[in-house]
Amino acid sequence: MKLHEKIYYCRKKSGMSQETLAEKIGVSRQAISKWETGDAVPELSKLKSLCDIFGVTADWMISEDEPDETPKKEAVAYSDRISRFDDLTDKIADGAEKIFKKYAWICGIAVILIGVYRVISAIMPLFTAGGYMPDGFIFFSFFYALIGFVFIIGGIILTVVLKKWCKKNNI
Repeated sequence: MKLHEKIYYCRKKSGMSQETLAEKIGVSRQAISKWETGDAVPELSKLKSLCDIFGVTADWMISEDEPDETPKKEAVAYSDRISRFDDLTDKIADGAEKIFKKYAWICGIAVILIGVYRVISAIMPLFTAGGYMPDGFIFFSFFYALIGFVFIIGGIILTVVLKKWCKKNNI
């Protein structure tokens, strides 16, 4: 049996329509149709997806073995892997949420550090320019330093508010 015949055989055996299979793989229904008629061959990544969905090995899929010799993969089924992936993403999201709640105040510290950097980078050229300042440079430095001070004040407020919020919620 050739590759295009096996794709058709496996799809029919699993009870999927071309549309359903196309959605699972991320291609068009027309691509599935071309694969099944032998007019086109799936890319390697798509062939791997086909094997995963049908629960067969790539070896069997590209060989000319008959369908009654269909080797099932030792790996877990596609739906089982999806549910395990969903569980893993839920655990990661829960862990990230706990970390954020516990250390949210550190965001305020980061904002303060950005402000300090802005102030230093605005003031430093005034001391190192050797007395020569182009027109408008002092205004630009002042404005840049002012933005830095706003960051510092905002960071302090953010840190205090988040720290109180963490204590209030017993985090």
